[in-house]
Amino acid sequence: MRRLPRARRAVVLLGVGVLALLGGCRPRAPEATPVQALIVLVPALPDVLDPFQESAGTGDVVFFNVFEPLLRSTPSGAVEPALARSWDASGPGALTLQLKPGVRFHDGTPLEAAHVVASLEAARKPGSPFAARLADVSHVRASGRDAVVLEAVTGAALTPQAVADIPVVKPAPGADLPSGTGPYRVTAFTTGESATLEAAEGHPLKPTLAQVTIRRFHGPDDVLKALEGGAEAPLVLAPPADALALARSNERYRVVTQPGNDVITLGFDVAREPTPGVGLSRNPFRSGPVRRALRLALDREALRKGLEGGGLAATQIVPPGSFGFDPGLEAPAARTDEAKALLRGAGLPRGFEVRLDLAREHEALGRALAGQLEGVGIRVKLNPLRTEQLGGVMRNESSLALWSWAPGPDAAWALRAGVHTRAPERGFGGSNWTGYSDPEVDRGIEKAIAASDPAARREALQATLRRLAEDGAWIPLLVPNATFVLPKGLTFPARPDGRIALAEARLQPQPASTPPAKRRQGSEKRAMLGT
Repeated sequence: MRRLPRARRAVVLLGVGVLALLGGCRPRAPEATPVQALIVLVPALPDVLDPFQESAGTGDVVFFNVFEPLLRSTPSGAVEPALARSWDASGPGALTLQLKPGVRFHDGTPLEAAHVVASLEAARKPGSPFAARLADVSHVRASGRDAVVLEAVTGAALTPQAVADIPVVKPAPGADLPSGTGPYRVTAFTTGESATLEAAEGHPLKPTLAQVTIRRFHGPDDVLKALEGGAEAPLVLAPPADALALARSNERYRVVTQPGNDVITLGFDVAREPTPGVGLSRNPFRSGPVRRALRLALDREALRKGLEGGGLAATQIVPPGSFGFDPGLEAPAARTDEAKALLRGAGLPRGFEVRLDLAREHEALGRALAGQLEGVGIRVKLNPLRTEQLGGVMRNESSLALWSWAPGPDAAWALRAGVHTRAPERGFGGSNWTGYSDPEVDRGIEKAIAASDPAARREALQATLRRLAEDGAWIPLLVPNATFVLPKGLTFPARPDGRIALAEARLQPQPASTPPAKRRQGSEKRAMLGT
């Protein structure tokens, strides 16, 4: 699970220095000369270039383009080869993967099974964002130089989905940079501030962009300055409102959207008695009627209309792009009279006061949410925090929290970590800050994890999501669109996982005669970003 209490996963700006070298959106011919200048500005970068130590998603734009997995998840819930050419899960409690021949790391070292074993062992450690995926693995070993064997704990079954999307990394000693096998290699890195990527020689994707410099920006003014700059026209992902307005009025840019992969949720502590942040001697959120009252007090459609880039009213805690999403679920309509009656029946006719912990970027949504809850007597005091603070507060001090999470391409692993009953010795509930526990939900998650057949996995996940929608500890609110500001001529194919694949960038000619600051009404498009 990749989780960023965005908590939008990243605001990415790409400044393109040359836009007229290629024609059309077609992949470039092998003999084409790569474009040299690309700048990426992001709100945060990790302290270390290690995908096994960074769980907030701040390094994703680097990791996804530099490192490759053994297998990749597909939108259908199956897996496809990446660094592994084949796999065998026919043995009892074991999974064997055969590596592709001829693959080399960026430093020239041939990929061998020992490198894969080291990465999987790092991915299994507590704190890794991939630990839940590999919790049923008891042992990882090499079988020669080109095969890896994973053995399951007693009674568990291993499926190829368990290793899908886990990157393979070759660490470097001392201050040297790690190597991957992806379309880009890291050539420079400054902790938390910048990373420079160069196209990897010989990679089959043949990236158009030869060099990418990724830098952290320190506020919305940096975005506006980049949009108003000279020759370099940036691309902006999830732009702030002022930047979006500027782009819509400038002929150099277009605004595009695609369905998002994050779900903004409201969650409550259902375990502690009393709970911090509530001015009562008891925890009201342990009461089923109180939780239902909150659900019925909220008008998701009204909240949706406040999204700057648009989006959907959420029906469940995973987005439509995650495998397991149930298209048959609908968001309940707001019924404030029924919500008030439920609170009266729970012995709270005057409601109660509660602190709402949230990221600062969600303050406007928090105020709208507080206004709706006040209509049924629940008086909310906002506690805006820096994004990096919110996770720790949620784990230790929250009664009520608003945050955004990205469950990833397969809902099973996110649910295992986020909503399964806490059982750290079995690898369950590592991110379950609410203390939620439901045996039926637990069984559904475990059934999905053990099933390799996509149809069986989908059925188990959808049943679990329906159960959670009835009375889980999270209330799904919104699925915001991913909004981009693109310079004319720059395109990225829209991806169901919402990631930025730098090797997929394509360029079209930009008329040299166009004045850079001519005003116009911006257009919004979907699907192929920028076409």
